Amino acid sequence: MRLATAYKRVNTLIWHDRLPEPGVLKFVDNETLPTDYGMTVHAVPFAKPIIVLNKRDKGYDKTLIHEMLHVAEPELNHGALFEILVRRYLRLARKNIRGLKKIHED
Repeated sequence: MRLATAYKRVNTLIWHDRLPEPGVLKFVDNETLPTDYGMTVHAVPFAKPIIVLNKRDKGYDKTLIHEMLHVAEPELNHGALFEILVRRYLRLARKNIRGLKKIHED
């Protein structure tokens, strides 16, 4: 499944299409993002969120949901509640979206 398709399907399932379309949604190499599996930028001056995922990570579905949660709840910091939500949303998405585990570049 293409990354953009996965974003749209997860957005529909979990957030009922309330998340904005990302301005940028792409994979980057490890040299570009060496210390993280993914990153979201959704602050001024950007009108739309920017989500990048590191190619070295093979859990793209979990990382995508993690980054989407940052868009949905920008004030919610990493911690126990954040991780509980990621795991819950991931279970829901894997159960209802066929091919989610096989996200690939466009």
